[in-house]
Amino acid sequence: MTLFFLGILVGCLIALWLHKRQRSHPQTLSFMHFGNQTKDVIYIFETKPKWRFRYISPSLDLYLGEGTVMRSYSNAQECFRRIHPDDR
Repeated sequence: MTLFFLGILVGCLIALWLHKRQRSHPQTLSFMHFGNQTKDVIYIFETKPKWRFRYISPSLDLYLGEGTVMRSYSNAQECFRRIHPDDR
């Protein structure tokens, strides 16, 4: 009888974990779809555990030239190179 209740508990925990995992994933996909369709520059920059871009909208290439997005993904410091010295 104890194993029966333990099995139900484990099953509920797995179902809850899967529900939370599926719920967060479609929101990310819909955001990326929106970001890929707009002409605005949208980005997500992560500072911990290391500096990196998690997402950059493709429209950045329209404004700053082809390949800017890929250079920014490969080197997070790339974006700071374009800041005017008076604005630093």
